[in-house]
Amino acid sequence: MKSSKFVTKIINTTIKQGETATIECQIDALPLPTIPLLRNGKSLTPKDVNDDTYELVISNVTLEDKGNYKVIVLNPLEDKESQCKITVIESTDLKYGKEIKTSDRIEITKKSHGTCSMTIKEATPDDKNVYKYKLNKVLHLIFDCEGLPKPTIKWLFNGQEITPSAKYKIKSKGNINKLTLPKVDLIDTDVYEVIVSNGLETIKAQSKFDVCIKSKVEGKPIDINVNIGEPAKLQCKISASPAPTITWLKVDQPLQPSDNVTPHTEPDATNIGGTTDVKSNLNVQQIKPNLKTDLNKDIIAQSGETIPLIIKALDSEEYQAGITNDIEQVKSKKIKVQIQKAPELKKETTTITDDTTTGKSTLTINQATQKHAGPITLRLENSVATSKPTIKLYKNKIHIALTSDHYELVPSPTDSTTYEIKIKNVRPEDEGNYRIHIENPLASIESNVQVTTVDNVSIKPSSKPNKTDLKQYDTLVLEYIVDGRPKLDITFIKDDKEIKSSPKRQIVYDEKTKVCQLVTTDVEQEDLGTYTLVAKNKLGKKETEPVKVNVTAPIVVKIKLPETIDGVFGKQTTLTVEAEGIPQPKVTWLFNGQPLKTSPKHKIEILKDKPNQTALTVTQLDTTDAGKYTAAIDNGLEKVETNTTLNVHTKPKFESKFEPIMTFNIDFQPIQFDKCICVVIEEYNLYKLVIDDLRSENKETLIRENESSLHLFAEWIIVRL
Repeated sequence: MKSSKFVTKIINTTIKQGETATIECQIDALPLPTIPLLRNGKSLTPKDVNDDTYELVISNVTLEDKGNYKVIVLNPLEDKESQCKITVIESTDLKYGKEIKTSDRIEITKKSHGTCSMTIKEATPDDKNVYKYKLNKVLHLIFDCEGLPKPTIKWLFNGQEITPSAKYKIKSKGNINKLTLPKVDLIDTDVYEVIVSNGLETIKAQSKFDVCIKSKVEGKPIDINVNIGEPAKLQCKISASPAPTITWLKVDQPLQPSDNVTPHTEPDATNIGGTTDVKSNLNVQQIKPNLKTDLNKDIIAQSGETIPLIIKALDSEEYQAGITNDIEQVKSKKIKVQIQKAPELKKETTTITDDTTTGKSTLTINQATQKHAGPITLRLENSVATSKPTIKLYKNKIHIALTSDHYELVPSPTDSTTYEIKIKNVRPEDEGNYRIHIENPLASIESNVQVTTVDNVSIKPSSKPNKTDLKQYDTLVLEYIVDGRPKLDITFIKDDKEIKSSPKRQIVYDEKTKVCQLVTTDVEQEDLGTYTLVAKNKLGKKETEPVKVNVTAPIVVKIKLPETIDGVFGKQTTLTVEAEGIPQPKVTWLFNGQPLKTSPKHKIEILKDKPNQTALTVTQLDTTDAGKYTAAIDNGLEKVETNTTLNVHTKPKFESKFEPIMTFNIDFQPIQFDKCICVVIEEYNLYKLVIDDLRSENKETLIRENESSLHLFAEWIIVRL
């Protein structure tokens, strides 16, 4: 079992109305204690964040939430408690000192850039009042009016007409009219008036605005050092509008006037513009050493009589006794009275927290930067000890000698009571829990310090060069040595977009070797681009030089041109090729070796649903379109061609009517054709009968008979001898 103690206590909080307040404490106890929380004596239930941290969250804080809060730790060994005070500041949207809330008639809009506007719908005489607003904010006066004829609008400030300028913006859109002051100042406090007139009726409306200035401390308050018994006066000058209410506090508690002291320790100035805290320290010094009980002025004693001298010393000092009679004065030898006290640790309050119950001190560096790099020094002071203390250092319960090259105990050259423990050339393995044990003849004391090492972000090239010229389906590996403390946030960027881990892409970091890799398998055209590694932590951010990755693939022609293609005269024909490659190839069309461009005769297009296919359409074919067509495919790395020959054909047609049927007769008998008798067709459809080896007895008159039975007599006999 272990007694209860607060690692962190609840602290006083000042918060604006409507915001969220959080009360949190961390407790060290075994077994886990019971944690009741009280507000003004009434029980509340805190939330258990983890095993040792508890918090109470108050959302949308109201004035009823202010008051004193107390947390009690109940443990079988020991009970502990901690108190704090929550102060709630009222909202700054006020009308005669009362908060204005959003309703069906009133709309309050707050935008992200700080602009705030209040709109009163269907204003009535009851809305004529004083409205207060913060200094240096944007003021909008908006009203809705309509009429026929359309009314004219005039704005006035203290009876003087307002014209558009850099200070005043006047806008009208439809029935909505708006006057805007981009930056409110003190001189803008007074009456604003709007006059609406359409020639038939005139309406006036007024609104008085007060500009508020948040409480501000003029000049830095000065700490005061006084001796015991002397009067002390703390003062500061605070400016605000309206005049603030000033409360003086000491250790976060309001001071009440008393007979012997007027409290002037820590003023808290509050007005509707907000709250300003100013702190000033009153240091009460010890008076010079004196004697509470001194020697009597005159002492009369018998010869040989022992005279006791009693002195109550408050500080180390030398003392001497003097004895006087009628003859002379005799002084005793001087003696030095030394006052010893147990050693104690002095610390910088901004960097070390000290738990007097456990003797544990924690060194905290918030928002660590480059200036915190270097040796870590723990300074121990023993302001009143007279004998040199023994100082021992332990890390993770192991004693460490303070005479090594890495750890060193260094006395201050100007103050014999101050010591420094230096850790030279801090390394990551120096992290851990350190315990300092200090001892002198009177007492001993211990302090614990947790040391955390930090290191700037660094990125170095790996021993393996990054291969950036890849073939399709290769694996891309980008490798770097990335180091830094605390833990790094590592991101790979491609073409200004963050790369997310996926089955195809993996980001791997080895804590031991500090090697960081981006591994992309089966690279495609989509993996082309510029890559950058970005690493950052609380100390800073670094990124690599951009790396350009190229991916290539040979051209593959999936659809080639046929060797020949036939076209019909007057019709159109289309030639199509399909090619893939990385980079994506381009197709150039040629006819008889000459490049073609898109025209009414030749249409070149990439198919929408098939981006790898390119088509050439030749319209209104004629005999001049016949010839050799070539598709030249080029992706900058290689070039491929595919060719075809286009033939243009005409449809068959009749040049004349059907030819007559011819019959040749001899003596009115049809001639039988053989190898000696034949018919020859000559120009102009002239038909001739040719008889080879004709004898004289066979010479006759020949008659040609057509289908119409027309008989023509002619001597068409050709005799070949």
